[in-house]
Amino acid sequence: LSAICSAPLVAAGYAISRSESRTWVDINSATSQLALRLFGGKKALATVAVTSSILGLITGAAEELSFRGLGMPLIADRIGLDFSSPSGLAAALLISSVTFGLGHWSWGGENRDNFVTCALQSCTGLYLGTTFVVAGGNVVVPGVAHAIYDAFTLLEAHVSAVSQIEYANEKSAASRLQDAVTSTLDEAVVENARNIFFLADTTRDTRLSIAEVRAAIRQLGSLISEEDLADIFAQSDSDGDGLLDLNDFFIFVALLKDTKTDLLPEQSSILW
Repeated sequence: LSAICSAPLVAAGYAISRSESRTWVDINSATSQLALRLFGGKKALATVAVTSSILGLITGAAEELSFRGLGMPLIADRIGLDFSSPSGLAAALLISSVTFGLGHWSWGGENRDNFVTCALQSCTGLYLGTTFVVAGGNVVVPGVAHAIYDAFTLLEAHVSAVSQIEYANEKSAASRLQDAVTSTLDEAVVENARNIFFLADTTRDTRLSIAEVRAAIRQLGSLISEEDLADIFAQSDSDGDGLLDLNDFFIFVALLKDTKTDLLPEQSSILW
């Protein structure tokens, strides 16, 4: 039952991880960076699978006990709800789900990103809470479903990140294109831009869409506005096809460097 209940969560998580929508850019970036910090940039499927499963079981047990197994009855008791009635149970479920979502608020993070994360986690909490209710109050069902989802998310992020790094290394080594624009950039900047280009090329067609460029510069910490991004992208798109090849991306980097984009101090050196 737990495996069945985890399926919609896994499917939704996989769809989000593959989405190019700017709504999910920072969430996907944060997940990839977490996987890289935990497991490094080399493929280690067995180790990552075991570690992810352990971490998933810990977080699944802790959060489901806190927010569902103990949290829902406690909420009902504290605010005078009849937990045995459908209306009281529904109210406790809703409050628990919103509280679960708010628990993922990142202090110091951008409000937009926090709202997206909290809304997503509130929906996740509502789904897991519903499985708790349907299972007759058996917290093991949502706990294991939660664990499977967390383990899959970390494993999938590791596989995707490592695969993309391997692709970027291979393509960067094979590609040493030069263009007149590179004369305005330091050699190290050109090399970093080349690596970033292939890391951002998630479709692996040696062309970057504006969504891929957006994800790349957001991971570098750039707070460039959507309007400025679109303007610089258009100026860099030499053939106007809505995609940047490597030389176009060199132009993009040169233009980006000339603008007063707000790069986080600890990350700005990655590019220049």
